[in-house]
Amino acid sequence: MSFLAKWKYRHVFFTSLYMGGWMILLYVLWRLGWPGDVQGCVSSQSCFCEFVDLNTFWGQPFSSPTNFAYVVSGFAIILYYDYVRPSSANAGPSKDFDHLTPFSFLYALLTITIGIGSLYMHVSWRNWAGTFDVYAMNLYIVFLLLYLVTHAFHWSWGRFLVLYIPIEVVMFVIYQWGIVEDANLVFGVLTAAVIILEIVWQVVSRFHQTLARRDWRLLFVSIAFFLGAFGIWLLQKSEIWPCDPDSLLQPHGLWHIFTAAATFTIFLYLKSEYLLESPTQKG
Repeated sequence: MSFLAKWKYRHVFFTSLYMGGWMILLYVLWRLGWPGDVQGCVSSQSCFCEFVDLNTFWGQPFSSPTNFAYVVSGFAIILYYDYVRPSSANAGPSKDFDHLTPFSFLYALLTITIGIGSLYMHVSWRNWAGTFDVYAMNLYIVFLLLYLVTHAFHWSWGRFLVLYIPIEVVMFVIYQWGIVEDANLVFGVLTAAVIILEIVWQVVSRFHQTLARRDWRLLFVSIAFFLGAFGIWLLQKSEIWPCDPDSLLQPHGLWHIFTAAATFTIFLYLKSEYLLESPTQKG
């Protein structure tokens, strides 16, 4: 154990094992013919307006591979700590994202998990994979919401888990039993809550001259990426974007790329927290 604790690249190693395990399971399930009920859109061979061929490994040639954008984001977060930015002497008081901590490592894993859940759905189009997809998104957005609350009240990692784990158990039951008809709406509401909460934090930290700050420019870059993704989603839902099932450029795949970019800029935003030298210093 002492060797692992001192090994610089242990997080890269364990993250690779995590990703590798999911990919092996993906291959095994594909070879078994993907057990479970098929979603209704497959009968038209067009889900999210993209052709579906369950006889191939990818199922959808654009929407499936683009999920690796989340995987790239998650690994980039871990590599960022090891190669790009060492700990900052002027970091904010929490230091949760100043270096690899339980918070920052879990954030990276949850980012990768979004891609895994969505990949499973797009290659299989099974009902259980759809539940996995939306639940992975919920794991991520609830983490963000609870982290912001935890940070504001200076709670510990242990107290965070005491809140996070029961909430996610309840959310799993809700999604599994279909208690909520529109899981995407739940995700949208939680995302809006995260954005509003953080904008309020930015305003309060400046008007009340709070010493701990985060770079507001990165917050708005993250919001811009998400709004761009949401705009593409609306274009598809409203059928303004021409529906071409055989096209290799699909709006839903672009949604994956834009939201994956948002996960990385959100990480940069959380990491950008710094401590003012005095209440009058501008940030």
